Amino acid sequence: MMRSLLVWLFTWLFMIAAGVVALPWLWITGRLELAYGLARVGVRGLLWLAGVEVVVVGRELLPADGPRLYMANHQSNLDPPILIAYLPGNIAFLAKQELFSVPVLGWVLKAGDLVPVERGNRAAAQRNIARAAEAARGGRPFLVFPEGTRSPDGRLLEFKKGVFYLAEEAGVPVVPITLAGTGARMPRGALRIRPGKVEVRIHAPLPPEAWAGAAEPRGECARLVREAMRE
Repeated sequence: MMRSLLVWLFTWLFMIAAGVVALPWLWITGRLELAYGLARVGVRGLLWLAGVEVVVVGRELLPADGPRLYMANHQSNLDPPILIAYLPGNIAFLAKQELFSVPVLGWVLKAGDLVPVERGNRAAAQRNIARAAEAARGGRPFLVFPEGTRSPDGRLLEFKKGVFYLAEEAGVPVVPITLAGTGARMPRGALRIRPGKVEVRIHAPLPPEAWAGAAEPRGECARLVREAMRE
């Protein structure tokens, strides 16, 4: 219990301090490097305090630069911060609209030009996918979770269609990622982070040509991503 309290105290204090430093710099310069650098330091500090060890496998498979769309399985609230801290690039992602109203966090999401997801609003969803695709084509790495929500038991859920519309619209390489252990470290609905190991396994990027010529390109992309994650 004491460790959990220390972790969350550190998290909020660091977020506030980092926001005070990074947000004015971001508004003045428009450069994201400082904000992402502080975020990586904060997440790694949080995980160290919580006793979580992160092992990254397959980093050598990533291209040195260029646009990409990361697709990862989803087990825990730890997934997005871990991937932002351990994957290269100033990663953008699709975030639930409600998160943009959270104090401090919402300011950071808006300042980082992340893309909100409005569930139940199809027109807004199409606009946001077009916006995300344009950013991805411009070189901004994007992170999405095809399952759309956290798996309660670690097994892959059915994939949502929206992220594969994004893949087709963007026309950039898709990098499947398998997270193992995050569900055990912080299960769905839990506030406590449990000590232990987490593995981030990066799979070989899938070029657009791998699915673009299929009869159903989005379905073929989904099949290839699921196949990689199931390895």
